Amino acid sequence: MDTFWYIDPQRGLDGVWQNSLAADKPIYNADFTEMTVKLRSGIYWSDGVEFTSDDAVFTAELHLKTNGMRWSAPFQINVASVSAPDKNTVVFKLKKPNSRFHALFTVRWNAVWMMPKHVFEKVADPLKFDFNKPVLARRLRPAQLRYEWKNGSSGRCARIGNARRSAATARRDRNMSRM
Repeated sequence: MDTFWYIDPQRGLDGVWQNSLAADKPIYNADFTEMTVKLRSGIYWSDGVEFTSDDAVFTAELHLKTNGMRWSAPFQINVASVSAPDKNTVVFKLKKPNSRFHALFTVRWNAVWMMPKHVFEKVADPLKFDFNKPVLARRLRPAQLRYEWKNGSSGRCARIGNARRSAATARRDRNMSRM
């Protein structure tokens, strides 16, 4: 699982903005009632399914309709609707102007993590779903990934061969190994 953006909290407001699942910074309309996110292409879940705007829309809609999820209240307060005009674009229509809506998807300490639609759409109750054997988003082709699962409680993504990784992927792998 991953989110749209990262900001290094130790570098302060002038720190490096890192696009993770997003291809660029958020795009707002003039009155900040709409935020558009352009997604990176070539992102795949660790089970080989491509990450698209459908996953982002599903994540937002699940939070909108499911009370008790970590981000359900901020979504319910802010989001009027969410749509996917194409596979790499997500549009959030907001209930009122909010120039900081992107902060929900920007990791400084925590953020909304995208949920794989193809996994969670089959779940009756997402609040009770274990999600043990997680599906992770990575910027590698599926053939370049192998997920190693140990004892049913921990695992890691490993590269196959000498596939190249982005800096963001390397950081996520380090963070996963600490879990």
